[in-house]
Amino acid sequence: MDTIQCFSGLAQIYAQARPGCPDHLMDWLFAPGRLAAGQRVADIGAGTGLFSQALLERGAQVWAVEPNGDMAQEAR
Repeated sequence: MDTIQCFSGLAQIYAQARPGCPDHLMDWLFAPGRLAAGQRVADIGAGTGLFSQALLERGAQVWAVEPNGDMAQEAR
């Protein structure tokens, strides 16, 4: 099985089991001089979109790229 397909059929379980992004990480990323609301960010290998969602909640413009169809559908 290739790495793109390794989560096929498991995306919902993955999304339920994986914890979200820690607030202190997002605070660090959005500290002055780093990311700011309105900036464009690419989340490559976005999985189920947990990190993308955290970025969106801070006001970033996010382009999520996920090659696995099941994971991308869960992110949507």
